Amino acid sequence: MLTTADYMGLYDSCVVKSAVDLDHVVQTAIENEVIYQSVGIHVNIPWPVIACIHFRESNQNFKKHLHNGDPLTAKTVHVPANRPAFGSAPFTWQESAMDALTGLWYPRDWSIASCLEFMERYNGIGYQRHGLNTPYLWDYTNHYTSGLFTSDGKMDLSAKESRPGAVAILKTMEAKGVSLEFSSLGLSGPTLG
Repeated sequence: MLTTADYMGLYDSCVVKSAVDLDHVVQTAIENEVIYQSVGIHVNIPWPVIACIHFRESNQNFKKHLHNGDPLTAKTVHVPANRPAFGSAPFTWQESAMDALTGLWYPRDWSIASCLEFMERYNGIGYQRHGLNTPYLWDYTNHYTSGLFTSDGKMDLSAKESRPGAVAILKTMEAKGVSLEFSSLGLSGPTLG
């Protein structure tokens, strides 16, 4: 497992590859800050982290589950299946997001390194087992070139991701004036790790 120093070293040496679609993703996230904050305040997670997960899991679609991008008109079918745990369809995006973000490992603080570890754990640490940086975090940066799980458990070392990773999104947010000083927010989730 990567250490805090590993995550910070990668983050600090990261160069974002510019792309028009990355600006669009970040602008959409910023425009929906209030929605992300409405969930973040209940689950104690900074809104930009939720925005990154929302993009990676469902392309910023508020009609899909944050868990995996399945439609909100029913419980999830893909991994994790049969979520949200409570309630019945159709679900609101906020109900689903709170379910998706509850009961997880939370970092001791919300430093950048801890946010990156949280998001990687959310998606799964399978890339580390293959000695790769996960595209979930690092696509559109100098720290990812290839290697992709094309389905659950199936790694193709020559396949490439084609969507911005969370770090590219966060760094572009920061360049647009969004503060990434999450540790000072007073957020406190359960420490499970």
